[in-house]
Amino acid sequence: MKGTACVKILPFLITCMIISFTICYTPVTAHGQTKIGVIFVIHGGMDTYEPQYMWDSSVQQFSYDPNHSIYKFVIWNSFFWPLVLDPAFTDYAVRFIRMYAFEYERIGGTDPFHTVSEAQMADMKAELDKNPYGVISPPAKPEA
Repeated sequence: MKGTACVKILPFLITCMIISFTICYTPVTAHGQTKIGVIFVIHGGMDTYEPQYMWDSSVQQFSYDPNHSIYKFVIWNSFFWPLVLDPAFTDYAVRFIRMYAFEYERIGGTDPFHTVSEAQMADMKAELDKNPYGVISPPAKPEA
């Protein structure tokens, strides 16, 4: 999954993970054991650095706070959209554009975040599946 698509569907993915990894059973078994749920939440990022991905991420970040000036004055007025990454308008742009450009250049251009997170999730699911306490991971999705 590449940058823009990831940023746009990130809230959906997090919601799916929460639903998938929360045990939706009766809280107590016939033997009186309390069932628990495990939530694996990932705060995603960009696979590669592109100004468009940074813009998407910035707008998404500010879309949750209706009191923020970016929400009030920029998101709803396309005339102001170029200001989101304009260094003269916000220090956010200067700080994060420089940081990500510097970081991505040094890690070879592609962030290993998704690969590492998927491996961590697979390890966690394997541990949940072999435990004796009745905590199970959801069944694997069939391959498309």
